[in-house]
Amino acid sequence: MSTEHLAIFSTCPQSRDISSEEYAQRVIETARWSETAGCEGMLVYTDNGIVDPWLVSQLILQNTQRLAPLRCYPRTSAARSTGSCSSKDSLRNRAMAEEEIVSRIKSIFEQSLNLRAPAPEIDIIESALLDSLGLVTLLLGIEQEFDMEIPLESLEIEDFRTIESIAQLIERAAVSS
Repeated sequence: MSTEHLAIFSTCPQSRDISSEEYAQRVIETARWSETAGCEGMLVYTDNGIVDPWLVSQLILQNTQRLAPLRCYPRTSAARSTGSCSSKDSLRNRAMAEEEIVSRIKSIFEQSLNLRAPAPEIDIIESALLDSLGLVTLLLGIEQEFDMEIPLESLEIEDFRTIESIAQLIERAAVSS
């Protein structure tokens, strides 16, 4: 008798013809149902046109206890031929999404601001790394990179002190959108 474990995965709901708010709610409902049904993970397609797949992954992580998001690359020949849904074949831990967000924020520093990205815990304001124009450029870069809009009335300087706090701002914005 085989002792192999059968892993069951669900998939994100269809993302066409609905608002991003409604889609986010459907993802949360599907993730909760999937976890209750015993699924180990949920497939998140990278060609999602409504919301960023990393933010979808964050919604899954924040609304479940153990369900792991897996990114799928349906347009690559490798994914089609092997059925692989991730460049790394194992389930990712819950820190995966935050690490990716931090990496993308560092890219904004390097590409949009032409600055070497500081360590995630370095205080950007206190170190005078950015002036007011740099902060506005950073905000614009974040909105473009993560395909989101951060309302000006919700901005707090504390959210921009470190790359870690910026990542937390992005995670909060993803949940509320």
